[in-house]
Amino acid sequence: MSKVNIDKSLPILIISAVVAKIIVSFFVQLGNEEAYYWIYALYPDWSHYEHPPMVGWMVQFFSVNLVLDHQVFLRLGSIIIAAANTYMIFRLGTLLKDELTGWYAAIMFSSSIYLGIIGGFMIMPDAPLLFFWILAIFCLVKSLPMDPQEAKSKENMLFFGIAAGLAMMSKYSGSFLWLGALVYIVFFNRAWFSSWTLYVSAFITLFLFSPVTLWNMENDYISFTFHQSRLSGVSGIDFIGFLKEVSGGFIYQNPVIFVLAALALIAAFQGKNFIDRERKKILFLVSLPLLLAVWCVSLVSNTLPHWSGPSFVGLVLLAAAWLSDKFGEREVAWPKSMMAAKGLFYVTLVLGAVVLSTGTGLRGPASDAPDNQLGSGDISLDMQGWGQVEEGFSAILERDLSEGKINEGPALISYEWSPAAHIDYYVARPNGLDLYAIGPVGDIRKYHWTNPLKAGLSKGRDAYCIAPSNRFKDPATLYGDLFDNIELAGTVKISRGGIHVRNALVYRMRGYRGE
Repeated sequence: MSKVNIDKSLPILIISAVVAKIIVSFFVQLGNEEAYYWIYALYPDWSHYEHPPMVGWMVQFFSVNLVLDHQVFLRLGSIIIAAANTYMIFRLGTLLKDELTGWYAAIMFSSSIYLGIIGGFMIMPDAPLLFFWILAIFCLVKSLPMDPQEAKSKENMLFFGIAAGLAMMSKYSGSFLWLGALVYIVFFNRAWFSSWTLYVSAFITLFLFSPVTLWNMENDYISFTFHQSRLSGVSGIDFIGFLKEVSGGFIYQNPVIFVLAALALIAAFQGKNFIDRERKKILFLVSLPLLLAVWCVSLVSNTLPHWSGPSFVGLVLLAAAWLSDKFGEREVAWPKSMMAAKGLFYVTLVLGAVVLSTGTGLRGPASDAPDNQLGSGDISLDMQGWGQVEEGFSAILERDLSEGKINEGPALISYEWSPAAHIDYYVARPNGLDLYAIGPVGDIRKYHWTNPLKAGLSKGRDAYCIAPSNRFKDPATLYGDLFDNIELAGTVKISRGGIHVRNALVYRMRGYRGE
């Protein structure tokens, strides 16, 4: 096989991924969480119900404060950051061992479903988290094993405090970076405890994270209690939940990469000397604590596979060093495992776009399903058909206004953060309408804070409620005591690949009672 030509191969690897993601972004509408995090950018704050503010700031920056508000520009931050992450992981791999390690790390990083799509295409807190996570590892490699009295060690420890603080401003799991650093210091280099730099670095992290802490103090620590509630306990040991978590990680990380990481871990624990011992310890400590914590929690609580995703930054680097040791003498540019990983990534990206856009390969909805239940349970429908919803709703609005069935300037009402965020972005925004989510804070989330920032539901104001059939709740039951009259104004039929797959039921709600 061919030798590695980094100068040519790395730019091609990065640019091809950027181009492919931008093309796919034109065809795949925003997912539930993506549309929801758009609200973070629309109404920035020092923190939010679920997460710290960095993902919203990222969307604001790359969309020029939402001046460029097409879904492609909303995703652009994640796509560009993923490109930067791929380059940085190459540089980090080169620092850890050699250029071949950096090259393999770049291939694997850009081929991971989590690292390359969830944290590198979708609007998720994981995108900025991964950026600062990689920067933090850079700093740890250049500081922890060194003499804490050296100027460069001190400098990198201070930079680590900045990177870790910004990682925590992206997602709470960024705190595991400090856990790894402290475990290393306790067991392998206690001299750091006598250096003022360590304490200043910790102060920098806490200072950067302090807006999130203060916001939570002002809001009864609601973000922290939300995450505590997500860890809902199960009776006994849930081995099925554990298997779901591990198998989910197997898929999210790309099965090829997951296997390579496992083989590299085994080789490392067997004492194989394919990477410097101290650097190996650092990679272990920025990877295994978070991974094992999530796996342990999955035995007693509900978890999601992407929670442990950042662990694989270190594991990818470890696997890359192992492969470099295996193929280094021949300088094999594309081992079969790398070709398989990259091929599987692009198949997932393109096939996913085709399936979501056309419904190819998906089971159609039950033909006998009632109008308000059509497509129930099919989460793929959340990323398709919103243009049809907007077109159908606009026609109903125009008709109702011309016939005097609704007053000028109606509001839109929704009952949960999803579908509220989708309706807000794809329907309310182009029609210049305010959307209010009405319900318990646990259901409406960020809208609990954005509702008061809008014009308000004054007494007598009319509104609409759009209830998608795959997430249907009856507005008459929910809001019957808030309006004088609620009735079905029309049903928008949504098709995918020429098949009628769900409905958007549009309810006309007259005379808000001002409660």
